[in-house]
Amino acid sequence: MDEQHATVGLEVLVDEARRGDPGAWGRLIDRFDPLVRHQARAHGWLATDLDDVSQETWTNIYANLATLREPTRLAGWIKVVATNAARRRHRGRWAVTVDEPTEPTGEAEQTEAEAIVDMTGQAVRRAVEALPARDRALVTLLTDEKPYAEISATLEIPVGSIGPTRQRILARLRGEPELRAWAPAV
Repeated sequence: MDEQHATVGLEVLVDEARRGDPGAWGRLIDRFDPLVRHQARAHGWLATDLDDVSQETWTNIYANLATLREPTRLAGWIKVVATNAARRRHRGRWAVTVDEPTEPTGEAEQTEAEAIVDMTGQAVRRAVEALPARDRALVTLLTDEKPYAEISATLEIPVGSIGPTRQRILARLRGEPELRAWAPAV
């Protein structure tokens, strides 16, 4: 099937689902539930939890489908909603909600890749904020690209310990569950 035909087919399918056609909903779920389950697995959930993440995701999609302006962006939206459902479950705040952010509009509109970069950046900021104050200060100075001599003077640590301390901090951050979800597969 060519891309244009698939796009037209998706627009029709979304329109039918918006009008309450159960067959269209079934086809949407058949087509995109593997993506939902992939997101749940990427966050470490086993088969027994995949149904819960899937149910929450589809409940939110159903409640907000009318807000989707571009049906061709449905896959990206589903991916974000599924990721949020899986992450909420990780944080122990598992509750079905229907207040998922709707599709970005106007000048603030983001592509799927930009949304993922934004979510990854938020996860990194939260992990860095959870570091001990001294480590957080070192990461901040390194991020600001300060010279090692300035970092040494500011934090009153030897220049030679900056690199090894940085490596230990990065190893600790790589071990954070929220950041492991965003790490590329190795």
